[in-house]
Amino acid sequence: MGSLPFLSVTAALDFNQEFDLPVLFTLPSLGQEHFMGFDVAFLLGILDGTDNKQKVQLKSKFYRTSNDIIPFFLSDFLQRQRGDAFKYQLIGPYTFFKILDEPMINFEQFCHFLITKYKNLIEMLQREGMTLFSLDEPLI
Repeated sequence: MGSLPFLSVTAALDFNQEFDLPVLFTLPSLGQEHFMGFDVAFLLGILDGTDNKQKVQLKSKFYRTSNDIIPFFLSDFLQRQRGDAFKYQLIGPYTFFKILDEPMINFEQFCHFLITKYKNLIEMLQREGMTLFSLDEPLI
């Protein structure tokens, strides 16, 4: 579980408290940029529009971005968690590559790019109490 069906961050935070291991969530009902794959591209600043609802369009030379992933709602979530354990889930490299509109680099290069960004994210979230990071790979 990584995405919740709420339109309100407060409602999602309240719901999250029912679990032993809360999840730093996304809220896809708020817009296309919150859907799996689109979220990572949006957070990295490399999403090139959301016209295509099925495929993620990336900016040319997206792999040169120096941006890191800062999850949606991170600040609100951490205020509620107060250092407690939590999990986070993102799209896996294979599924992400498969939903790209026009891959501009090969799969190996894409994995290197994405894993570097995920590593930075994981290190940051571990300092905040994250104990579980999951890759979602529905296309495998």
